[in-house]
Amino acid sequence: MLEFRRNGRKMSSQQFFDGIKKDMLAKAEGEVERRLQSLRDPETGLPVKVTKLVRNGKATWNVEGSPKAIAAAKKIMGAS
Repeated sequence: MLEFRRNGRKMSSQQFFDGIKKDMLAKAEGEVERRLQSLRDPETGLPVKVTKLVRNGKATWNVEGSPKAIAAAKKIMGAS
């Protein structure tokens, strides 16, 4: 029988994989946020305004800037 442990703590397989999923989602969200926060408006060179909203466990980001800045943010997010 397999034994699942995280941080030295014994847990069920469901808890183990839920923890991994939660950690991976947090890491992905952090990377997206880091990339968006480092974005600069190509027209002015100023940082764009980025706000994050978390509702029901789902994160959404709002980016304010010129059309070129919005296009760059969409490219980062993988949207067209």
